Amino acid sequence: MLDLKLLYKMLETPSISGYELEFQKMLNKELENIDDVTYNHHSLMVTHGINEKSKVKVMLLAHVDEIGLIIENVENNGICKLTNIGAIKPYMYIGQHVVVYHKDENGNIKKIPGVIGYNAKMTSGNMTVEDLNLDLGTLSKEETLKLVSIGDVLIHEYTYQMLENNLLSARALDRCIYMCRSIKTCKRNENWQRRIFCCDSWWRNYW
Repeated sequence: MLDLKLLYKMLETPSISGYELEFQKMLNKELENIDDVTYNHHSLMVTHGINEKSKVKVMLLAHVDEIGLIIENVENNGICKLTNIGAIKPYMYIGQHVVVYHKDENGNIKKIPGVIGYNAKMTSGNMTVEDLNLDLGTLSKEETLKLVSIGDVLIHEYTYQMLENNLLSARALDRCIYMCRSIKTCKRNENWQRRIFCCDSWWRNYW
């Protein structure tokens, strides 16, 4: 069985490619009470090792990043133009509520709500990310730039729903399930005579 409390915590923690630091902090917190945990920051991976003296090694590997959008420009009417982080499908963002992650002057992350509109002349067949518009409810470029900055990232609103037949609906569910299972395995098997590596691959952090 999945640890749903842990899974929900992961789903509530964004981890867009290049901006995975908060997710990494959460993983470290989950594993901090396990004996013989080591943290090796090497290249694009963080490794949590368990049972250091064992000669038998098992690696559990999962990615922690997710796709999203980034603010590329702000127009005079306050609308933000976007570009993609990863292989998004632009039509899946039409009319969707999103959250912009903005880092203020004190280093605190603020979550700014918005909604995605699009060029009405476009269809899902020929739509590109350049056709998407981020509306924050502001009326001018100056007002928008008081809330967000060019380079801020955004994702679908991180709500999740339990459907019929015990099915869960959420964004970024693949990475969260992989990491949830890996962490649970580490916690269950910390007394095994095996060296377990829980490896989460990521990109360079800018936060």
